[in-house]
Amino acid sequence: KHLEAASQRPSSAPAFPIHLKALRLNTAAMKVLLVLAALVAFAAADCTKMQRLKVKEQWHHVYGTGHTRLEAGRVLWRAMFAHKPASRDLFHRVNGDDITSPEFGAHSARVLGALEMAIDLLDHEETLDKALAHLHQQHIERHVPSSFVHAFKDVLMELVPAGLGRCFDREAWEACLDVVLHGVFDHHE
Repeated sequence: KHLEAASQRPSSAPAFPIHLKALRLNTAAMKVLLVLAALVAFAAADCTKMQRLKVKEQWHHVYGTGHTRLEAGRVLWRAMFAHKPASRDLFHRVNGDDITSPEFGAHSARVLGALEMAIDLLDHEETLDKALAHLHQQHIERHVPSSFVHAFKDVLMELVPAGLGRCFDREAWEACLDVVLHGVFDHHE
C-alpha cells in the first residue's frame, strides 16, 4: 500500500515531507529531553537540606547504639568483602581476615564512626568540609581504588534499605553519600 500511495503522489511533491517533519520534531524533542535529563541529574546530585536531615535520621535508626553497631559493622564488612574480595587486602594491618577479631572490630568502629560523624555533619557544611578534608588526608597514603569506594557505597545502598524497609529514601542516600565519599576520596583543596 505504501508503494502505491507513493506512486500516486504528484511528481512535484517532496518525497518524504511527513517524515522530515517528524525528524525535526524528534530532534527538537530529543534536545528538550536532554536538557531535562541534565536538570534532573543536576538536581539529583545535590544533597538538599531536607535530604541531609533525612539521611541523618535514617542512619541513626539503622546503625543504632552499642552492640548493634558492632553487628552492623560485621554485616557491612562481610557484604563488602563478598562484593569486592580484593578490598580485604587494604585491611591486613587490622586483621581483615577475621572480621570478628578485636583489631578488626576496633577498625570497623573507627570507619563507621567517621561515616557517622560525616553524616551527622551533613547539615553543618563548613564543619563537614573540614572533617572531610581531614579524612581525605588520612586516606591519601592508603591509595583506596575508586572501585572499592563504589563497592562500599553499593553495599551501604543494599544494607541501609534492608534495615529501614519502605522508609528508605534512595535519592537522598545517593546524593548525600556522594557528598561524603567524594569529600574523603576525591577532595580538592
